Amino acid sequence: MMDVITPISMNKGINWSDANADDIQTIRHGYSHHPIGIIMIIVMGLAVWILGFRLIKVIVIAAAFILSGWSFFVLSPHFLHLDVCCAEGTPVQVRIAVSIIVSLMAGAIACFVYKLGLFCLGSCLGLVLAVAGSALVLTNILHSPLAYYGIYGGCALLIGIMAVVFEKIFVILATSVVGSLAVIYEIDYFAKTPFTQTMMYALDQVKCGLHNAVNNPSEFHLHWRGTLTDKTIAMYLGWLLMILVGFYIQFVYTSQEISSKLMVKTCGGNQADYCDEHDEPLTPQYVLLNTAPIRTQVHEYGKAQRIRKYLR
Repeated sequence: MMDVITPISMNKGINWSDANADDIQTIRHGYSHHPIGIIMIIVMGLAVWILGFRLIKVIVIAAAFILSGWSFFVLSPHFLHLDVCCAEGTPVQVRIAVSIIVSLMAGAIACFVYKLGLFCLGSCLGLVLAVAGSALVLTNILHSPLAYYGIYGGCALLIGIMAVVFEKIFVILATSVVGSLAVIYEIDYFAKTPFTQTMMYALDQVKCGLHNAVNNPSEFHLHWRGTLTDKTIAMYLGWLLMILVGFYIQFVYTSQEISSKLMVKTCGGNQADYCDEHDEPLTPQYVLLNTAPIRTQVHEYGKAQRIRKYLR
């Protein structure tokens, strides 16, 4: 029988061979074992992958609801010791109820301060990139903790501001990455490659790296142990391809609004001439979407072929 793979054993070094693929099941969430759960995750992943920008408000609220409730339920016993909640001996049902209240409040806040949430997500991404980049490049150059803290704060602030300024690109890229990862993650459930194993190892490195970077930034190093198999590389390439395709689909099609400049009025359904302000339509008015130059409005080109009918 194979040993159970845990984040602790990952740090000791793992050979990412296909022989270890069955062990991946030991670190999966319970719902992933059920076919209905797998189908639901794939469907939600595809929806986020294709329509992420359209559904961003729903995604942000749902993410705030789930993450805040889960974080409070897991972390509250470590820092909150009240008789009402979370102290030793408090019923689990009480902690669940308080976690639901916290998650509802977080969801409501995320609904009204969407830009702030976007800035926080960008700042978190900037912090992770700064920690990883400094560990790979600046470890042997800088030795002052203050210098590292300045880099961390500057990168977090910069990426956070960029996420707000370039909201569309940031949201489309983020939803393409997350949605495609959900699909690939569940495909790997059937393929049984070490893809999930390597992802768990990478997440464990990030978690430990953030803790070590705060305490001893000048002594923090990133280490990658093990070799990637051909199947694992194929899964990562498939994930990258899905990210690019999802970004293209969202940016060109699903995230675009129909421009009013492309709309042309006609006097009737069978007439090709245009109406002016004094013409009375003989039949219900139609709106034709005129073709737009591909070089300037490529995202409008497909929509420009459609005809939309409405009553005045």
